[in-house]
Amino acid sequence: MKSLINNNIRYYKNSYRLVALAATIAVAVILGSLIIGDSVRATLLKRAEARLGDIESVIVANSSFLDAAAYPNGKLFTNGFISVAGRFTPVNVWGEDGIEAGYCLVNGKLSSQIESEVVLRLPSGGLIPSGSLFVTDNYTASLRLTNAGIKDNQADINLRNEQIVPLNIFVNGEELANAMGLQGKVNVIFHESIIDLKDWLPEHSGLHLVDGELRSDRIFLQREAVDKLLETNPKANRLFSYLANSIDDIPYSFITAADRYNNLNLNKEDAIISDYTATRLGKRIGDKITITYFVSPELKLLQTDSSQFIIRAIVPQSTFAADSTLSADFPGLTNVESCTDWDSDLPIDFSKITDQDKAYWAQYRATPKVIISYESIKERWSNGYGVATALRGIDNTGGLTPAMLGVTVIYPRKSALAAASSAVDFASLFLSLGFFIIVAAIMLILLPINEMIAKRREEISLLVALGFSAKRVKMVILQEALPVILFSLLAGAVLGLIYSFTVLWLLETVWQGATYTDGFIISINIPTLAIGLISSLLILLGAILSLNPSKTSKTITPRKPHLKLKIATIFICWLAIQISLISSNIAITGLCFIIGTFAVFDYELARIRNSNSLSTKLLPWLRMGYNRRSTLTALLTLEIGIFVLTTIGINRPTFDKDTIGSGGYSHWAESSVPIYYDLNSEQGREKFSLQELSSTVSFLPMARQEGDDASCLNLNKPQQVTLLGVAADSLIDSKFEFAQTLDNLEGEEVFKKLASTTNTAIVDATVLEWSLAKAVGDTIRYADGRYFIIIGTLKNSLFQGNIITDIKNLPQTNGTEVMLVKNANNEDKALIERALSNYGMVLSPSSERLKEFNSVTDTYLTIFMSLGWIALLLGAAAFVVSVRKNLILRNEELELYRALGFSQKKRALLLYRENIIIPLYSLLFGITISLCTSMKVLGNVSPEMWVALVVFVALYVAITTLLLRSAIFVRDTKCERDKSY
Repeated sequence: MKSLINNNIRYYKNSYRLVALAATIAVAVILGSLIIGDSVRATLLKRAEARLGDIESVIVANSSFLDAAAYPNGKLFTNGFISVAGRFTPVNVWGEDGIEAGYCLVNGKLSSQIESEVVLRLPSGGLIPSGSLFVTDNYTASLRLTNAGIKDNQADINLRNEQIVPLNIFVNGEELANAMGLQGKVNVIFHESIIDLKDWLPEHSGLHLVDGELRSDRIFLQREAVDKLLETNPKANRLFSYLANSIDDIPYSFITAADRYNNLNLNKEDAIISDYTATRLGKRIGDKITITYFVSPELKLLQTDSSQFIIRAIVPQSTFAADSTLSADFPGLTNVESCTDWDSDLPIDFSKITDQDKAYWAQYRATPKVIISYESIKERWSNGYGVATALRGIDNTGGLTPAMLGVTVIYPRKSALAAASSAVDFASLFLSLGFFIIVAAIMLILLPINEMIAKRREEISLLVALGFSAKRVKMVILQEALPVILFSLLAGAVLGLIYSFTVLWLLETVWQGATYTDGFIISINIPTLAIGLISSLLILLGAILSLNPSKTSKTITPRKPHLKLKIATIFICWLAIQISLISSNIAITGLCFIIGTFAVFDYELARIRNSNSLSTKLLPWLRMGYNRRSTLTALLTLEIGIFVLTTIGINRPTFDKDTIGSGGYSHWAESSVPIYYDLNSEQGREKFSLQELSSTVSFLPMARQEGDDASCLNLNKPQQVTLLGVAADSLIDSKFEFAQTLDNLEGEEVFKKLASTTNTAIVDATVLEWSLAKAVGDTIRYADGRYFIIIGTLKNSLFQGNIITDIKNLPQTNGTEVMLVKNANNEDKALIERALSNYGMVLSPSSERLKEFNSVTDTYLTIFMSLGWIALLLGAAAFVVSVRKNLILRNEELELYRALGFSQKKRALLLYRENIIIPLYSLLFGITISLCTSMKVLGNVSPEMWVALVVFVALYVAITTLLLRSAIFVRDTKCERDKSY
């Protein structure tokens, strides 16, 4: 038996060579895809290690700072920007020891973009929150630095889970702190072990308890901390220091709100004034005073408010002056020699300041003139930064937690490893992209074996006559094929490595739009190799075992097109048309049409085969009818391949025009330094000299809580997604469209619900499905305890990568760094970027942002089409092998044609016409169905794509014709040669 098998392999070597080639291709695609998956995952893990080094835990002060003396290893981190080739480039700025003042170090990615001298722009304002009212007019600072080269360790540090290398710049920590007004402060502390915050103390966060009075370096005391201290200190007295616009006729005076003063509890309308104020205003106890002041409900949209109080007591001015902490220390206001030297962001009218006011300031400085009830102003003066400027009567600070003051500890290594391990599965992705190649390769395996079996009909009949069972005959074929398959596994493993190397190289270069990264490493794991080889072996063996070599009969049973088949064909066609009319899903509609064409073609074959007419024109159809199974299989395979490739090409999105994804907004704007003014307001436009903007230009500011990028640009699985807060009611009239909503709400209703409810959010459909693996109605949870219920998904929008909630769920305490701009032309864009140049403002056209997101999809489509072409060529090759098999089975028929006087040329023409029908009808059906299912987008198809379609058709016809004529000529010539012998 062994000798028989070896002889058969040698005798049918041409068939087995084709089997080996096809099997090698299948194994290479399967194994290569698995290696690609492991390699991408290994690359992401390596990137995580590179950007974190030995860091296990990080103490982070969000919107706050920590005392550098308590954390000597701490760093100061901030966002900034530099100018590169005339364009603002955002950078991550790290303040560290060991770097000489005036110099900077950068990471490798940034080094290629900057020159020897660098001007670094930074947010400024010091410890006082820049979004509060009483700050200086300086929001930005700058450092002129000399580039000292690339940092040699931990240069690519990044706490966000993303594979894209950040742009990092490292400067002297003390120099950075001085520039930002944050001397002695840090906000990031790295640890090489797992830690907690058990050693944290309130004074580490700038709280100071002196003689029962609690104050903060940042002036404002957070609401949650104040509420907790009121619980543990029932006798606590809240103070809020404020600059009033007027006290009746007295302009610009400091006042203080308190729960009580000198053991006198203040009711809501009570006020205590100094004798200086009483004399100047001519007031007595029981009289009323009116105090006006600025309030800012959101951003710095200033409004003038007022309150009226009844004078309950008059105390000596010296009493107020002796209480030195009644007023808070506002930089630029309380630390100047004259009140005319105030450096404030408020629109102070210095012309109102009199000599009396100057004299008062010279003697008493910021001593308040009036003390009012805290209860009367607590809602109007409170802001996102705090609800008081001091607390008196505090015995202890027990109960305060780090989180109350914005201090948390994160574990970036654990998060990074989880994100990289759960990243985009490139193994499954490339198995899917290469699916048609695998199918075509399997067909190319089966057809040569079928051809070989056809040649061996007499041999197989003899084996059956000798008592071989069907199973044993099958085992003979399997034993012959097994050595070939084992060889193919080895060859496929080698080719798979080459395939994976090639794909990874392409992902770094030509196909970089799919990953936005480079530096892929090859990772070859034994378990992966074993899985790939075993899976390939099982697939190949299963394919061969599906054959039945004992069925060698040439008897064909006629198949009549009876009434049931006719009715079924009509019904299928009708159903396909109906579904195409109601469904917008191209895949479903296309499948229905393909089934319809399949049914029509099958019916036509049966009708012609049983007709009474006979002519040379009908001979090809009669032959296809007698080989119905292989004919329909070839038709279906080629038709699907052509439909898929054509449809992908026609439906490739373009983003040169406004789409629903932009929502009607022309630009996406980002700044590196937060903006605290509403650019839609007259105040905001005057502040930044934007009065010349077109009247139709408007801004939609958004608050941002930094997190992981959840867009398709990030291969890692996001752990804590970036959160954007927006005025949801402003989106009601936008052009954003929803892919799915909770309770089937309409678009306007979703935005209204978002605006009127808490803990609700919307997200881009692709983000929810692929990045977060969740569905509408699910809950997204954050580490700080907040959660959001997803009530809708947007279609391919500008918001991709973020979770969107209403602004009330994410107060703009840090200003806005992100906004949408509507109706801005090129002149408006230039004006906005020029006016906000100190903030690093960059406006990106909506179409470009959408194009960037969709470049990933576009690149995957390119990959799929490239692999699809290979699969189509393999399918065509498989079809040609099928033709060869049929020609082998038709030796007697060809002899009959010869005996009837058919010349070789006429015979070749007859065979060509018979076999070209399938490729041409596949082409006709595939392209027609593609055009029919893509009617809505035909007007948007670029001229280049139509040219590509024509070239595709021409190449397909030319290649198919060439292969068919070659196969027919070789076979007919061989028959002639055999006959001459």
